[in-house]
Amino acid sequence: MEYEFNQIAEIRNVFVENQGTHFAHQRLLNYVMSEKQSRQGSCMCLIGDSGAGKTTFIQNFISRNPELKILRVDVPPSCSIKAFTQEILKCLGDIGWANTRSTGVQLSMKIKYVLEKKGIDLIVFDEAQHFVETKKKSVIYDVADWLKNGLNEWKVPILLTGLDRLNSVFAENEQLERRLKGRLEFNQNQSGDEQARKDWLHFLHVISNALPFHGDSNLEEPKMAQALWIGSSRLRGRAIRLIERAAEISFWNEESRLSPSSLSEAFIELANREEKSNGNPFLGMVQ
Repeated sequence: MEYEFNQIAEIRNVFVENQGTHFAHQRLLNYVMSEKQSRQGSCMCLIGDSGAGKTTFIQNFISRNPELKILRVDVPPSCSIKAFTQEILKCLGDIGWANTRSTGVQLSMKIKYVLEKKGIDLIVFDEAQHFVETKKKSVIYDVADWLKNGLNEWKVPILLTGLDRLNSVFAENEQLERRLKGRLEFNQNQSGDEQARKDWLHFLHVISNALPFHGDSNLEEPKMAQALWIGSSRLRGRAIRLIERAAEISFWNEESRLSPSSLSEAFIELANREEKSNGNPFLGMVQ
């Protein structure tokens, strides 16, 4: 059973491409290749709701482009600029400098040196909305100014991924705004978009086939797909979490496939307040 549970956990890493992610991949790749030549010091944004698939997209982009040297740094919550500068050095493998009492300017120059030495082609700041968790304009301005200076000094393209409030960083600094080469958006919860519905069914079909059950779970079946659409707030990350927990329950119950009753139980356990207020979408499917 341990093998099956490991397979269930692996669905978190399944990447399902659609028109939007295909466009985003090509757009980002073109951007990186262009900046490798010009080294102008610019950035891009990838904006989307929590659970829309931003981090999975980045992981897939890195794995599909092994010829590119990509530095990915997670932005911790409530992190000061200096602490994050030290975090960048840690991710670059320079633990010694990261733990010194050097000034912010000295740390930034060290980053420039290590980036050049390692030949980094792209820097990704994931969960970058943590830069602007505060509403204080002075803090947001300082972040924007730090980013602008980093672009000027390092000459390495930067991709910032995060929630919509990340846009406030660019609103605070006109010079940084001019360095923004584009915004990619993952709006996977647009219920009125027919293409989004097709993408959703394809996503569920791929996930269904990845589950280690003997029987077919048929997650893309219309009623099941609609229930998952409602139960996950139309977000892939939330759907994966719901399916993963339900699959664990079905295995414990020795079921041959992912059952509506297991999904119902998982929904009761994991749904947020808003989702619960809309009712359990799997109850009507339980026999």
